[in-house]
Amino acid sequence: MYIGGAGGTGKSRVIDALREFFIRRGQDRRFRLASYTGVAAKNISGMTVHSALSLNQHKKKDADGKTRRDLSAMWEGLPPVGESRLTASIDTSQTRQTSKHGQENVFGKLLWLSINKVIILNQSMRQTGPENAPFVDLLSRLREGRCTNKDYDLLSSRVLQGMNIDWEKWKGTPIIVSENAQKDALNVNSHSTHQRNIVTDPTLKAYLEKLNSGVTNQRLGRIPLVIGMPVMIAQNYDVQGGIVNGCTGILKKIRYQEDAQGNRYATSCIVESSTITGAPLSTLEPHQAVVLQDTTDMTFRHPHSGKKCTIRRTQLPILPAFAMTAHKAQGQT
Repeated sequence: MYIGGAGGTGKSRVIDALREFFIRRGQDRRFRLASYTGVAAKNISGMTVHSALSLNQHKKKDADGKTRRDLSAMWEGLPPVGESRLTASIDTSQTRQTSKHGQENVFGKLLWLSINKVIILNQSMRQTGPENAPFVDLLSRLREGRCTNKDYDLLSSRVLQGMNIDWEKWKGTPIIVSENAQKDALNVNSHSTHQRNIVTDPTLKAYLEKLNSGVTNQRLGRIPLVIGMPVMIAQNYDVQGGIVNGCTGILKKIRYQEDAQGNRYATSCIVESSTITGAPLSTLEPHQAVVLQDTTDMTFRHPHSGKKCTIRRTQLPILPAFAMTAHKAQGQT
């Protein structure tokens, strides 16, 4: 079964109802929820697909011949998904092609053709009332690329420069953008609103620090951190406890080391968020969690020779949260 619909039409509520149904029937052991991102998994009280299927994200994508033979021997004769019922819920307008290879496109089409029941949710429950009807209609056309001149006029009427806004009310609200480069620029410039003494170092302008976080596995070259600023965790630590990739909160404390040149390297920090529901460590308050360093790989290819170079970056998996990309804002608008 496929359950589709635009954002805010109630796909997550349908999933909640299904879970409650299985619990009341005493069959919750037969019901599993999984999603591709930690934020979405937390929203539905499930787990990530990689955890549910025990997939290793750190191994090479192309398995060797022996691995393929072992998997083929193990799966031979087994029915797909173990004869289980599979329900997929997603807004296809927010997804894009995962591969450019023709063979994988064929497999993807065959997978879609295997779905025998489709349910589309049309009524927006996030923006209700007659006063929101023009905006709901705009969103419906926008997700399908059918915007009109009236839609453009409506959006133009909401430009900030021409509106009288109570900025104090929206002071802690993140800006949602579509590109990582825009998000990084806004975060780097906005952190100054929380800092006391501005520290400048002209040597911190290397090439790696200019790369947007979309090509560095969500790791900035230099993280601008100030106590009290909003931050986003970029790693899945505890999905059920809410410490997931996309969790936003307030930076409460930083621990760092300093080298001979005076450069500071953060080793750990404490983040407080209302979505962190797991039991805190003995020295922490409720809704607080410790974020530790991790190491990520970045691979670059020479534009002429084609040779690859892999660089490892050890850093706190956190980002400023003054701005975020649209897919990271899932369930938070």
